[in-house]
Amino acid sequence: MDREEGGRPAIEADGVPVVSIAIAAFTEGAFQAEPVPPCGACRQVLYEKEAEGTLPMEVILYGRNKIQVLRSAADLLPIPFVLNNRD
Repeated sequence: MDREEGGRPAIEADGVPVVSIAIAAFTEGAFQAEPVPPCGACRQVLYEKEAEGTLPMEVILYGRNKIQVLRSAADLLPIPFVLNNRD
């Protein structure tokens, strides 16, 4: 994935930029066969955190039979809730 020079990631963990996140579900001793997307609340949080930066956050959805890669957390939530601050 190309990263714009001078861009900044949405979040940092202990000073390390977070440019991607992997999500998997482990049940009854094994990973799920198909990718499991995050719940709606988690999608909103990922969208909001990504929006704090200038770089997209890649989202990797893991399943034993398939791995799905999204270029941006915004792809999980095509119509996000956006609070408009009014003064």
